Amino acid sequence: MLSYSAVGDQNAAASGAASGIVKVETPATTRRAYIFKWTVGPEGIVATDNQFTIRLKRQSTAGTWTAVTPSPLDDEDAVSLCVAGSNSTAAGTAGVILIEVGINSRGGYTDVALPGAEYVVPSTSAAGIIMEFGTISAGTDLMIGTLFWWE
Repeated sequence: MLSYSAVGDQNAAASGAASGIVKVETPATTRRAYIFKWTVGPEGIVATDNQFTIRLKRQSTAGTWTAVTPSPLDDEDAVSLCVAGSNSTAAGTAGVILIEVGINSRGGYTDVALPGAEYVVPSTSAAGIIMEFGTISAGTDLMIGTLFWWE
């Protein structure tokens, strides 16, 4: 099983074009990705307590993101067939929300899927799963997110 990670960051912003933290998508119809773990938390020192919701959401078109090279968790693994991105500037076509959690800007959150209950990225060109801000109470704190998946 080939396993990878992608790390991204984004300043807190209400849901929309510039709210995406990190994503993984399949550029072709050859293989699905299974997100088995994701984590999000503050990057650097956070001065005040702010509340956010962070969600994983399906996306059917790519949107505009800064490219991130997926990192194999085993250095001997082949290059990922998926593509990843960070820090969205234009939203893709949104789909359903898979999970949404509330967090404090000074804390973090980690979700580990039970085997067989991973978040599945379909094998459809440009389809993906994104991590984004849902709602924010205040502030523009910089948050860092990581997606872990296997192909």
